[in-house]
Amino acid sequence: CIPKFVIDCSTYYLFSNLFTVPPVVYIKPSEQTFKVGDSVTLTCYADGFPLPSYYWLRNGALVIPNSRISVNHNQLAFSNMEQSDEGAYSCLAENLAGDDTAIATLQYIGN
Repeated sequence: CIPKFVIDCSTYYLFSNLFTVPPVVYIKPSEQTFKVGDSVTLTCYADGFPLPSYYWLRNGALVIPNSRISVNHNQLAFSNMEQSDEGAYSCLAENLAGDDTAIATLQYIGN
């Protein structure tokens, strides 16, 4: 290790672990209805230190961006929605101190 402003490596690791906070996550909106052709954006919010990394999942698998679905850090955006987009989407926020997950549900309501 290369400690700065501390006496030795063990003190460095002690302080680096004392000042980490696991993320706490929520998504807005947590429930959203849509029709075919709509656009929807889900935003994941998380605190914690250090700042967390975000991952979007559906059915336990990472969401793969395509021409209609984009992932931008803490946002999952849909354009020209299809009925098959209905379901639960999870946001996983993770940092050195731990991780947390929140779930949002998209519900198809027809045309």
